[in-house]
Amino acid sequence: MKMTTHEEDLQKEAVVLKTITFVGVTVTSIAVLTCIIAVPGLYHYLQHIHSTLQHEALFCKQKTDGLWKQYEYAQRTSGVKGRIKRESRPYGFSDPIIDSRELPLEDDPPSPSPHLGCSCKSGMAGAAGPPGIDGEDGSDGSPGDDGLPGQDADPSSYQGEEFCFDCPIGPPGKWGLAGSKGVNGIRGQPGEEGAQVSICR
Repeated sequence: MKMTTHEEDLQKEAVVLKTITFVGVTVTSIAVLTCIIAVPGLYHYLQHIHSTLQHEALFCKQKTDGLWKQYEYAQRTSGVKGRIKRESRPYGFSDPIIDSRELPLEDDPPSPSPHLGCSCKSGMAGAAGPPGIDGEDGSDGSPGDDGLPGQDADPSSYQGEEFCFDCPIGPPGKWGLAGSKGVNGIRGQPGEEGAQVSICR
């Protein structure tokens, strides 16, 4: 059966639509797989950056608080009176204005803030503290390697004492027990022929 021109156009259009549908499904599948793989990784990376920034900000805040406490302690010990005002800081880190006259008088120096690790620069090292208590003795180490053999001594350098032994001969011992009977000897040679004797009647 011969196909008409209209049917041929419809068939070509169907082939084109199938191709477009296949390409669209393929691209959509790739996009979905990419989202499934990339979105969790991106979320994890952003969470890591957020945690790092919080860590850095907390460390800088504690360092700043430590500096203010040292400044307040130095002001109290030196007898200087006045108000200590802090400048405004970003949201989440602002503290109220502190009046040094309202702070409790303490002679103890401010405790250092724990070291959390940051890219901020550290100050100069302080003076060395007193020596600590001696620790327990460690376990014995393994034996060392054998050393190289030494040089042979000169025989003439050894001068030992010369001893002379002159011992007398000792007394003879007791008789021993009789031994067992020996084996019979070899049969001897025949003897000489004897003389003939005649007897007369």
